[in-house]
Amino acid sequence: MNLSDYLKAGYPCLYVATIEPLRATASIKTEGWNSYSWDCMRGIIARETGQIADDVLDPLGAVKWLSGKSDTVLFVQNFHHFINSVEIIQEIQNAISIWKGSGCCLIMVGPQVLLPREIASFFTMLDFKLPSSAELRSIQQELADAVKVEVSEDAVEAALGLTEFESETAFALSLVLKK
Repeated sequence: MNLSDYLKAGYPCLYVATIEPLRATASIKTEGWNSYSWDCMRGIIARETGQIADDVLDPLGAVKWLSGKSDTVLFVQNFHHFINSVEIIQEIQNAISIWKGSGCCLIMVGPQVLLPREIASFFTMLDFKLPSSAELRSIQQELADAVKVEVSEDAVEAALGLTEFESETAFALSLVLKK
């Protein structure tokens, strides 16, 4: 998933709806922007280096952190658990014009949720798809190569609708049971 067009157009808030937040965040391209991830256990991490950029653990602090940056993208995980806080809502409302003016974007990554009415219009909702047949085939191929067996197209077809993690573990189990 490439968000460059949204970022170039100055979108200050995006919501990537997915049940695979780690896969989504890892696969999203943000060339030309400083790119960070936040979670409430590790704080703010530079996506390129994996180094801690700031030890801000509270969600309000993470939103405020972004307001002091330029040309920066901040991916926030599990933020849907905090989004109904009046402080978070107010800070997002206060920061929208700052983010637009400084080229910053808050990107929430998580399951589909109903955003608070006060800020829902600021977010553009994007859907991160489950793995395609080609991606599932690649996962199975990697596992099959390790144990020198053929890829099963029936297994690939059966795995459609599973997450990457679910399909990988199902493929691995089938290989173990096959031996």
